[in-house]
Amino acid sequence: MSYTKTKGWGIASQGAVSTHGISPPEGVAAGDRVLVDSVATDDFATHDNEIAEWTGAAWVFSAEIAVGDTVFVESESKNFVYTGTSWTSTGGGGGGGGSAPIARSFLVEFNGANFEIDEVPNANAELLRGFTYEFIDALLDEGPDHPFIISTTSEGAALATSLPSDPEDYDYYVDGDNIIFRPSHDAAITSYYYHCENDTEEGGTILLSTLGEHDEGGGAIINPYVFTQGNDGIFDKRAIIFQENQG
Repeated sequence: MSYTKTKGWGIASQGAVSTHGISPPEGVAAGDRVLVDSVATDDFATHDNEIAEWTGAAWVFSAEIAVGDTVFVESESKNFVYTGTSWTSTGGGGGGGGSAPIARSFLVEFNGANFEIDEVPNANAELLRGFTYEFIDALLDEGPDHPFIISTTSEGAALATSLPSDPEDYDYYVDGDNIIFRPSHDAAITSYYYHCENDTEEGGTILLSTLGEHDEGGGAIINPYVFTQGNDGIFDKRAIIFQENQG
């Protein structure tokens, strides 16, 4: 298995592993990597939460892991994030299974002319495939004249409701006044759009990226759990980059 550790802003994607478990799997080949679960046994004992790589003769362990690091587990087609005590699934893989933890929550407001996300009007957003996002108060204050929706086109209708158990390439459903949205890890679509159902000029674009696909120094999208704000007016979410729409 080829592997390149991708870094950005001190946060790392640990690449991909074939599977995870508390003990070595059978039938491994040289180069195969395994995420070691907690309370590990056999050759994995004392290596909880580390990443093991089979050399062909022995297991070699990497302990260079920090809070917020991410890894993609191929056997489950899911991303996992390290919380400091364990690796937690963030979902992925085409919509099957139960609901995933929220990777990032965003406050949606209508300022009388445009939708704002975290106080940025007409923000363009870049999200990671396979992660779950929550748009808080998306259905609260906009009123009947400004319904907030997410669509596949800039002038399209709202996505059909799709629960985590449905075989769609996204999750999209209402939770109180909030909208829950997760593009699947293998989603073929490259962008979605959010806007008012009655006025397409009141929203922005949602671009999709894949975990670790950007190079160091080139705006790497690494970790959806970390949030900073730069001094240049650009909201750098690492997994979500908001920039004021210049169009």
